Amino acid sequence: MNAAFNEQIKDLSNKVFLYLVKQGCNREDAKDIVQQALYKALLYMDSIDQDKLSAWVFKVSINQYYDVCRRMNRTTDLQICDMVSNEKMLDDLMVENEGQQKVRETLNLLSPVYKQILLLKYDTLLSYKEIGNVLDMNENKVKTYLARARAQFKELFRRDET
Repeated sequence: MNAAFNEQIKDLSNKVFLYLVKQGCNREDAKDIVQQALYKALLYMDSIDQDKLSAWVFKVSINQYYDVCRRMNRTTDLQICDMVSNEKMLDDLMVENEGQQKVRETLNLLSPVYKQILLLKYDTLLSYKEIGNVLDMNENKVKTYLARARAQFKELFRRDET
């Protein structure tokens, strides 16, 4: 395998890992899920359209995550992930964490589909086409749901401010 493909796989695995963690998966389960999904991708590489590899890995990972949730009877609440930098002042960290917490709380108020679409678009930076492949939707439906999700998020976020 060439270096460009290895870099693509590394980038994809990082995106999927972060997505799973933001969906509520613990880090160890997320690592296992990503590893299993990439293993399956390598097994079925000949039958996967290369343009859809990213969506395929996301879809397999999401399905595996749901299996883990069902087995362990967990909910898909987002975990609080604190990113602490030595260079930041404590006050800055507190303000930043409060803002992140408010965003997480607002995301949790949305329907699971809206939450997924927002995370896939803005957190993992997938295209409309890739999101459609992951969620089995056409691009127009993704655009419509994304617009509705943004509007609902803004409304809930602003309502909480007052």
